Amino acid sequence: LLKKAQDIGTNIHAAIESYFKDEFIPLDARKAPYFESFLTWADSFHPIPIASETRLYDHSLHITGQFDLVATLGGIPYLIDFKTGSWEHPEIWEMQLTLYRYLMGVNGMPKPDNFMIVQLQKDGSDPKIFDFTFSPYCLQACMSALDCFLWFKAKPCNKLAANI
Repeated sequence: LLKKAQDIGTNIHAAIESYFKDEFIPLDARKAPYFESFLTWADSFHPIPIASETRLYDHSLHITGQFDLVATLGGIPYLIDFKTGSWEHPEIWEMQLTLYRYLMGVNGMPKPDNFMIVQLQKDGSDPKIFDFTFSPYCLQACMSALDCFLWFKAKPCNKLAANI
């Protein structure tokens, strides 16, 4: 089941990237509705792409991430992520995009203050849209969580305590 979900996400992301390059990727009947949902979003928001599917690194913190799309929507730059899963976790998604924004800064890219999650629908209907604005408090929470993770990872005795 997880493999099928990953396959759908990978294929839809490739199709979206191809869309912005004026290319075409054929999709089977199971994946096509997700792309139809994306097209509804694209027709409504008229995104002008700036960058897509870009892998970023922070070697000092040993973290990496790959954002889906940076585009202008109505002249305003947005960091956009497409989701094909049905579960909703806005707080996690906000942290994900906040870390992508951080990585963009580390890699010398402009950092959009506006974030959007586009949750594509498997039946081809209108996607669900989740808008966020950059919050320094969210970035602080992300960095604190990363600090905790790295601290526990570095301490062998804490690995034992975490398993109790």
